[in-house]
Amino acid sequence: MRWSYAVPVLSSFAGAALAIWAYLGPESGVSGTAGALLALLGATATALGGMILILGRPRLWLLALAALAAILTALAGWFLMQWALAIVMAVAFAGLLLAPALLRGRASA
Repeated sequence: MRWSYAVPVLSSFAGAALAIWAYLGPESGVSGTAGALLALLGATATALGGMILILGRPRLWLLALAALAAILTALAGWFLMQWALAIVMAVAFAGLLLAPALLRGRASA
């Protein structure tokens, strides 16, 4: 298992929870909109990609797709004015970028 992907996965799950609240919560201001639903799908895709990276062999194309989903979901959170969603997905993006370096650093030690 590759635990360096744990931070992006956990922040993606937090992003999915925030996106569910944005989509279903009546006081979110974007409840029931297509943008909130797409943010939910993006956060879920990022979390699933991160889980596959933890459990399976890391693939560059999967890492790139998960990072793309994370940054686009962060951008969607920004446009939806869901600041917490934008922040946790930006953390997921940064974690996905740093995880391979942490894996290489641990292997050389």
